[in-house]
Amino acid sequence: MDFKAWFGRWLIAVLVSLPMSPVLSQEGQHKEGILVVNAQWRDTGALSLSWQSKNALRSGTVDIHRRLLGERGGASWWPLAEGIRHRRVYVDETVKAGKAYEYRVIHTDGDDVQVGYWLAGRQVDAAPERGVVFLVVDSTFESALTQELERFVDDLVGDGWQVVQRTVPRHNKTELASNMTHASELRDWLALEAEQAGNVTRALILVGHVPVVMTGQVRPDGHNPQPHESDLYYADLGQRWAQNAKGELLQNRLPDLRIDMHVGRIDFAPVSAGDQTIELAHLKHYFDKNHRWRHGQLGDLRNAYGQSGHLSVEITLLNNIVGPERVSEGGHHDVGVTQPYLWGVDFGHWKGSEYPGAGIKPVFAINFGSGKQHFAKQGNPMIQLLAQEDYTLTVGWGARPAWWLQRMALGGTIGDVHFATVNNGPWYFGDYQQAVDYYPMGNYIWRAPVWVNLLGDPTLHAFPLAPPKGLISGIDNGTAVLRWRQADADDVLGYQVFRLNTDGGGFEPISDLLEDNYFEDASWGSGSRYMVRSYGLKQVYAGSFYTWSQGVYTTPLSAPSDTSAL
Repeated sequence: MDFKAWFGRWLIAVLVSLPMSPVLSQEGQHKEGILVVNAQWRDTGALSLSWQSKNALRSGTVDIHRRLLGERGGASWWPLAEGIRHRRVYVDETVKAGKAYEYRVIHTDGDDVQVGYWLAGRQVDAAPERGVVFLVVDSTFESALTQELERFVDDLVGDGWQVVQRTVPRHNKTELASNMTHASELRDWLALEAEQAGNVTRALILVGHVPVVMTGQVRPDGHNPQPHESDLYYADLGQRWAQNAKGELLQNRLPDLRIDMHVGRIDFAPVSAGDQTIELAHLKHYFDKNHRWRHGQLGDLRNAYGQSGHLSVEITLLNNIVGPERVSEGGHHDVGVTQPYLWGVDFGHWKGSEYPGAGIKPVFAINFGSGKQHFAKQGNPMIQLLAQEDYTLTVGWGARPAWWLQRMALGGTIGDVHFATVNNGPWYFGDYQQAVDYYPMGNYIWRAPVWVNLLGDPTLHAFPLAPPKGLISGIDNGTAVLRWRQADADDVLGYQVFRLNTDGGGFEPISDLLEDNYFEDASWGSGSRYMVRSYGLKQVYAGSFYTWSQGVYTTPLSAPSDTSAL
């Protein structure tokens, strides 16, 4: 590397490690507005893109760019069509089955620029393995949550994740230096484990009141600049964060400009008024509803709701996930209580006391509003929404920046959404349009923000596939025999059997895709544990994708005799 390039990197690293002026915490509102995009698949396999503008589109031009899902950076978008005039439809006949494509549609009319995004694909491939998840648990609840955590680990493994666990001391709000030491030790451990995991998707789940770190002096809600809670500290594994003698972090931006893993927090201490009995009850209940969602017991939901001009980007992107006809206008406290929803996007009530017992029913939610991003404050409304009785499993504070929800349209996780939102372009001295993955569309650019946290399990995804039911097993004449009831779902194509590798290699497939609900294993060993997963093709508004269900488990003890359940 030449001296000029080295010096440029060094200068950027130094500058982003320094506290940022409160005024600069808002980088300015950009000219791009929202272009509402829609798409339909034709019988020929082509994709018909259409768009709606705030004007009649009688002037100006439309440019369409495309890239494969997973590509990053402004340079990854390549022109598909440019200079389109006087029409609102473009048909892409070059799409191929098995691929997921992101589209960017830009309408330019003088100084008026509007941008819209869309994710689409047909028969998009799926892999049975998702990556590595680090499960970090507050030591206060390690023994009290034994059963729930064992089931949760089974659910994570049964969703294709390799799980690495660790217990850490509880957050200490009175001894900041000691708390920061525990947080730093956890981060160092995560960096080592992540390096050993290699080039795979990595996710971090914080369970309980894992040490909370505060950083910077920023005001993303427009109020007084102050330090913000940041679980991103644990997910940024690059440069070391600067701190003062008191153990306070100083960064207003991510020092490595991006996070390296998905991260989410399941923590009900801020809504338990110091009563750990209440906190434990919330945790147990969360893992119950998490399990029910993963196994399809809460339904295959295809609807959403949204309101608030602050969240117009997120509300528009709901169209990509469920279709525009299935997005209702309304908020958490009116429409959101009427029936279960896949997604709910709303400013929401500002008082945390308005949430307990409200019966709000989105599985995934945005809950915007001043001060709500401070999740560690007592009575926090975002955590109160996460504590809803039957449904809500993840909550984010949207708008600043906008969350790129379309990444869930073809089976992506909420962790994918959060990761793409935080990592939307590095901060450097240049044109932001050349750096960002997604234009801000009328919102502040907020590059490398430290306050964008996800509450809940980051590995959850939409459109769960029904797993096999009633799995039983036994030994018959020296052979392990497995039977199950077929999933009652048209989108299930077959089943696959996995067996736990006793050498510590996790579950490995031991069958091809099966149409029957029966399997024999003559090479079983003492203590063999089996997992069976459904495999299917989900038809969704954005197209279709192959996917795996949660795994269900069995350990054969004797010959199966009760076949009435089959």
